[in-house]
Amino acid sequence: MRIRHILMSSFLLALWPAAESWADGPLVSLAGGEQSMAMSAAEIQAGQEARLTAAMPEPVSFTLRRAAPNGTELSAVYGEAGENLLATIPPGLAGFDEHGELAENFSLQVAVRDLDGDKIPEFLLATGNGASTLTAAVFVYDAKGAERFRSIGVIEGQSSLSIGEDGRLTVPFGLRGLLDEYAISGGRLLKKEWQ
Repeated sequence: MRIRHILMSSFLLALWPAAESWADGPLVSLAGGEQSMAMSAAEIQAGQEARLTAAMPEPVSFTLRRAAPNGTELSAVYGEAGENLLATIPPGLAGFDEHGELAENFSLQVAVRDLDGDKIPEFLLATGNGASTLTAAVFVYDAKGAERFRSIGVIEGQSSLSIGEDGRLTVPFGLRGLLDEYAISGGRLLKKEWQ
């Protein structure tokens, strides 16, 4: 009987990544003072667009849509210039195929918030299926180069990421309800080391 229970549990856990998303909430849960937009793979494939304007040191307009002829585009337009932030998908960002298409059952969310208290918002680009897979690339604003945004790392976890009022990022991982915690300091993404 015990072996049957173990085998059944193993079978169900093996199916978990392929399961439909049952989470009704966003990939990134925000505590206040932020802006966000999200779309599912089906909405992007259908040609829908989402727009968000953020007050960084200069106004930045983000647009999320299907790229032509295929793939996914997240453009950031500032002044007379702009960039496609998904032209080179940050390593470790889950849910994209070799053509830049977002996988079925995945969603993509952009959240803009000052995470380090320097009065300049960072932004997160999160992908996930609302259950077993969540990744979030963290970008900082940098006006020194021709491109304004620089990826400083990717957070991996499950279900959703929470941003606390102090800007700390918390993400669940594993099957025991464990949490990883991250912070931004000096333009770097730092993971809290548990003692």
